[in-house]
Amino acid sequence: MKLIKKLMSKEVIMYIIFGGLTTILNWVLTYLFDRWFDGCNWFNENIRGSIASAIAIVLSILFAFFTNRKWVFESKVETSKDKLYEFGKFVAGRAVTMIVEQGGVMLFNGVFGFELMIVKVIASLFVAFLNYFISKLLVFKDTNKNSEKED
Repeated sequence: MKLIKKLMSKEVIMYIIFGGLTTILNWVLTYLFDRWFDGCNWFNENIRGSIASAIAIVLSILFAFFTNRKWVFESKVETSKDKLYEFGKFVAGRAVTMIVEQGGVMLFNGVFGFELMIVKVIASLFVAFLNYFISKLLVFKDTNKNSEKED
């Protein structure tokens, strides 16, 4: 019963909502950039999907930071320095999972030729789990505890 209560906490529900929106944004942007690059003939087929994916990930990380900070983990930090530090930790954590996601896209789409969007969906779902734990345990953990002590 305790596990169910933890899994149904406001934080987890909000992460599922905003994580889902971030993931959908990532997929849609990947698809749109891939189609756009195909129409422009800027990149060959082997790297086009990887470039589209990388741009989508960067834009999705920005969206995820602001939504996670405000609505999921409800960060209480107020100073610009603390916010910048929090952003730096968030980006560092997401950079790690971006390498995991991008490596999967490059390997399975670029090298093995699997369909880009199938690879992207599987990689994104795996990364979503990693991102939650990184945000919960490393990024927003210290900032919320510090501000609670000050109140």
